[in-house]
Amino acid sequence: MYRPHYTQEKNKKDICELADKYPFVTLITATTEGQAAVTHLPVVCEFKNEEIVAVRGHIAKANPHYQ
Repeated sequence: MYRPHYTQEKNKKDICELADKYPFVTLITATTEGQAAVTHLPVVCEFKNEEIVAVRGHIAKANPHYQ
């Protein structure tokens, strides 16, 4: 998916502040039948030595998006 540079957030601190305020993201994809598949995923920031190293999410194996 094309994402223009001006829509990309690179500041990890700002990303984690947003994830703390809104801890769920919405994953939207198209199925093979052309229908929308929508899943709400929890997200958290991972820290190491007080540095942000990743933004992690979780999806259950039973979720169709996992298949």
